[in-house]
Parts: sequence; C-alpha cells; structure tokens
Amino acid sequence: VKLARRFGPFAPLLSWKPLRAWLERRIERRTIPPDAAERARERSQLWGRVEDDRGRFAEGRMETLEGYAFTAESAVACARGVLSGTIPPGVWTPSRAFGPRFALSIPGTVLEGPSASPAETR
Repeated sequence: VKLARRFGPFAPLLSWKPLRAWLERRIERRTIPPDAAERARERSQLWGRVEDDRGRFAEGRMETLEGYAFTAESAVACARGVLSGTIPPGVWTPSRAFGPRFALSIPGTVLEGPSASPAETR
C-alpha cells in the first residue's frame, strides 16, 4: 500500500505506450513460468472473509490445483458447460452461469469453512 501511494502520482505515465511497452518487455524477460513438473507439485490456497454491518462474518479456505493448471481445467469445464447447451444465452457471471460451487467441480479442489457441507471438507 505504501509503495502504491508513493508511485501513484506516476501512474499516468503508464498511458504512454513506449514506456509501458518497455516495462512489459523487462517484466517478460525476468518472469520465468513454472515448468510442468513444478506445476504438478504446486497447489493454490485461497482465503476469504465476508462481514455484514452487524459484525457477523463467515470465512473459509479453498485449496486447489496450481494456478495455471486450475485455469486450464476450469476453462475446459466452462467450455463444456457452454457447448452442452445448459447455459442459457446471455451475459453471466461465472457463479450465475456455473453455480456458486463450480470451483469444487475441478478435481483436487477442497473447501474448508462454515459454509462447506460435510462432504466438501477435509
């Protein structure tokens, strides 16, 4: 947050295409994506919390495949759902189109938290 505040005034410079292109090239050269063996070993862990205006809250954790693998698996599952004709035409959020527990349909995904049914917890 401190870094964002410090560099916030310079954000308009990123609209200058030559500078943005130069920064993107530098990032791409320094970024090494994980190989297949690394992706197979890794897992993604997420945590979330919601709170209402009375201070009541619920929180939960989810663990799933490594990020690249989860993205690929979920994209294929979404495409299958759309191609099967079960999703009505229109514009949908993922949870509206595929249901609030769609992520749990991806093999290797587990949910921990107060909203989890007994079959979905560890």
